[in-house]
This record gives sequence, structure tokens and C-alpha cells, in this order.
Amino acid sequence: MSVMVSVEMPIEPDKFDEAVTFLRDILPDTRAFEGCEHLETYLDREGSRALLVEKWTAAENQQAYLGWRVENGFLDQWGAFASGEPNIVTWEIAADV
Repeated sequence: MSVMVSVEMPIEPDKFDEAVTFLRDILPDTRAFEGCEHLETYLDREGSRALLVEKWTAAENQQAYLGWRVENGFLDQWGAFASGEPNIVTWEIAADV
């Protein structure tokens, strides 16, 4: 069953543009990862944060993706831009509601 995952990422205001460039460079790999059905990025310049809205074939695919990102050093790289911890929420898609 597909799931939607939201990832809210707070960004240091003085590093906002650099963070956007970084995301632009790495998100094609996310879109190509097995099980990623869709990914949209929303930017809040005033609040200095990015919101990723991802749709995955299954929660396990997204978990595998997160593990891959940890292994390849994403957390260390993102730390240069982050002003806090990301908020990751997995949502059940309730098409019948």
C-alpha cells in the first residue's frame, strides 16, 4: 500500500539559497530510488524551511531510502544548512475518506 511521507526541514536563514541548491542537486536521486512514486518540494522563504512531500510504494521503500541517505553521509552534509531536526511523518493514504 502506498504511503505519503512529509519531511519538514528547518534551514538556517543565511544558508537558505545554498540549501535549495543542495536539494536541487540531490533530489533526482530520491526520485530515482526504488519505490519513490512522486516527490514535490515546497519552500517557505519567510519561515526558512523546506517541505518534501513524498509518495512511496510502501513504507519499507522509504525506510530503505532513509538508510541509504544515512550511509552516504546526507545527515552530515545537511547539517551545514539545518537549523533544527527534520520532522518526518508517514501518512496513510485514505482515498476512501
